[in-house]
Parts: sequence; C-alpha cells; structure tokens
Amino acid sequence: MAAVNELADLLQAHANRDKVVNLACYALKLWGSTAKRQDLLSASARLAAARACLRLFDDAMALKTALAYGFGTKDGSFWGTLGVAGSAFTLAYLQAEKLSFLIDTGMLHVSKDTEFRIRTAHKLFWSLSAFVGFLRFVRARFKKLQKNLFVLYLI
Repeated sequence: MAAVNELADLLQAHANRDKVVNLACYALKLWGSTAKRQDLLSASARLAAARACLRLFDDAMALKTALAYGFGTKDGSFWGTLGVAGSAFTLAYLQAEKLSFLIDTGMLHVSKDTEFRIRTAHKLFWSLSAFVGFLRFVRARFKKLQKNLFVLYLI
C-alpha cells in the first residue's frame, strides 16, 4: 500500500506525471525497436501524442514562472540573462508547438515552406530551452557540491 501511496503522490503534480509518461514513452520505444514489436511502438507514439496535447495548456505555468523569475537580477548578469533567455525559449517553443498542433489537426492551413519554418522553430526553441535548463541544472548541482565540500572542510 505504501508503494501505491508513493506513486499516487508522485503522479499528483503535472510535472511529475509528464516525466513518468515521458519515461514510459521512451521505454516502450526502446523495447519496441529492439524487439521489433509494432504494438509497443504504437503505444509509445500514442503516449507521445498525449504528452503533446497536455503541453498545449502549459503556457500559464511557463508565463507564471517567467514572471516570478523576473529579469534574473538575483543570479547576476550572466546567469540572470541566461535564465530570462531560457524562459523566452520555453514560451516560444510552446507557441510553435501550438502552431504545429493546429497544422497537424488540419485547423491551420499554411504553405509547405511555412510549415517547415514552424517545425524548425519548434525544434530550435525546444533545443535551446533544454540546453539552458541543462546548464542551469549543472550550475545548481555544482553550487550544492561546493557548499557540501565547504561544510566537510570545516568539519
């Protein structure tokens, strides 16, 4: 029962649920590819589509996070600017994803060239957002490690 409660608590937050679904998606894709099982690849594709649909509603949270972060003055000029850029990349990525969704569903009709540009922008902004997030994650872990080493040095 403790495991069920722990899983329920984990899945309560949208961000955690998204990570679990993402992990399941890639696990099914790997398993389906190596075992040459189309049913697993199909399940992976459906989970990926479900994640994409749920991300259509992430704007409010991304905007709230960006506004709460502000201009990043507490992080200094370099890291603050990087944080603001990361927020901008995330917001741009979400908008490009909405346009891609509208194109995929047939609700928006554009030329092939415009569709290519939208999909390229989507991938570019997602990549930049992920890269900035990775850099900020590494920095946070490094700062935590430095703090822990300093505490150990004092002991």
